[in-house]
Amino acid sequence: LDTVKYLLDIGAKFQLENRKGHTAMDVAKAYADYRIISLIQEKLDNLPKPAESQKLKGKPPPKMKTEG
Repeated sequence: LDTVKYLLDIGAKFQLENRKGHTAMDVAKAYADYRIISLIQEKLDNLPKPAESQKLKGKPPPKMKTEG
């Protein structure tokens, strides 16, 4: 538990997926370790929420050339 706390505190990328597509939360749930689930959930709850305008800032799709 101390190791998980340490890794989260130093900024471990806990949202990444392993080769099987599982996140740290998925693994914690698979092992039913509610202490770790709580730690990860707390970090998830404290992540900054993306503003609506930031979601829309992606590059627009390329325009197709039309012959006129």
